[in-house]
Amino acid sequence: MIDTVHVTSLLESRWYAVQARPRQEERAAMNLVSSGITTFLPMIRQGRRASSASASGIAPLFPRYLFVRCDLASSAHNIRYTRGVAKMLGTNDGPTPIDDAIIESIQERIGEDGFVRLTDALETGDPIEITSGPLSGLVGIFQSATSAAKRVVLLLNAMNSQMRVLVDSTVVRRLTT
Repeated sequence: MIDTVHVTSLLESRWYAVQARPRQEERAAMNLVSSGITTFLPMIRQGRRASSASASGIAPLFPRYLFVRCDLASSAHNIRYTRGVAKMLGTNDGPTPIDDAIIESIQERIGEDGFVRLTDALETGDPIEITSGPLSGLVGIFQSATSAAKRVVLLLNAMNSQMRVLVDSTVVRRLTT
């Protein structure tokens, strides 16, 4: 005989956002997992800063937030009272489910190292366009990335010669060929 309660809870299982207490995302995730709740805490590598509270250079993609997949009817109470959890996000009507496609799009960006890639890696020779700033609209070729302040070196064709330019990596985009 099929356990209809179990089947129903699988069908009603949805993703929800949970706010953790300050700097307790990992604690909340571990405690939720030990309660049998599926969690997703996307992590990123970030540049080391002397003033950074986290010397390891590893941080949550969304500081103070993680995701849980559960049947809300049977798990909401346990989630709310888990050590490290501040609250579930939602409206006055209750926690708001998150579309599976959003979670899947984040999961698809997780690299082999287990961390979320924030941008698509540029390869030497990729055609790029500068999207903002005084050089906005110029097209060039990606040459290399530097560790200094997340900058990239580009070759731009201007005034009948190639110029090497150093710009912030956030102001370039790869051109599709």
